[in-house]
Amino acid sequence: MAQHARRLVREAVTFAGAGVEVVEGLISPDEIAGLMRAVQDITDMQARSVGLPAGLDALDLPPHARSGVYDMVNSHPALFRLAGKPEIVELADRFINGGRTGQVIVKGLQLRMDLPGNQSELLGWHRDRDYFQSLPQNGVVLWLPLVDIDERTGGISVVPRPVPDVEFVELVKHWPGRKPMRVFEVKEPDRVLAEGPPPVRVSCRAGDGVFFNLWNMHRSEPNSSERVRWTLQFRYFSASEAVASRLDRAALEHG
Repeated sequence: MAQHARRLVREAVTFAGAGVEVVEGLISPDEIAGLMRAVQDITDMQARSVGLPAGLDALDLPPHARSGVYDMVNSHPALFRLAGKPEIVELADRFINGGRTGQVIVKGLQLRMDLPGNQSELLGWHRDRDYFQSLPQNGVVLWLPLVDIDERTGGISVVPRPVPDVEFVELVKHWPGRKPMRVFEVKEPDRVLAEGPPPVRVSCRAGDGVFFNLWNMHRSEPNSSERVRWTLQFRYFSASEAVASRLDRAALEHG
């Protein structure tokens, strides 16, 4: 881990310009296995609740029970432990604040379940910044797959530069077995794509981490494999910016 951390420090200027960096082996196979055991425990519980035997894959559950797996696993303590892993927080700190400041907060923790061939679950081009408008503008996303990412499992494509000057549209998407969800997608993505540079489609191994700027336009690619594509997504923000914003508001209100 230290070797990757040193490499990232050297390439901080690159990240500042492109807003994308891949870190190999950010979490270990044991950490992945532990999280997937938690997923299986929750899957077994949901299976029994609808009269099915334990040991099934989440894919084998009816949509409403599979939705229960998704909701419960996203409240599991294992997600919070990984999001607070010191090595991960330090890297986020370096990307956001340019050094080891300890001024980082985490928000928007998610273990995402992309079903095989279910393109209806995919979002179009979007920026995570638009989902967290009340939080600091300076931050990074960590996209971390729990399976190997290749052409079949799909993965993620990222425009390798922050894109602050675009409009977004608010949509409501309907996914099988889940409540309608409000999403924000870039209004004219083709204009941004035409300006270049071209999007980077990330291929990496399970446990590798992909950091990118909150302002980077990105989208998930279709999963054409036969299994679920499990990915972790954490968002880190500058705590110092959040504190400064609160102090500014207090000064205006009480000055």
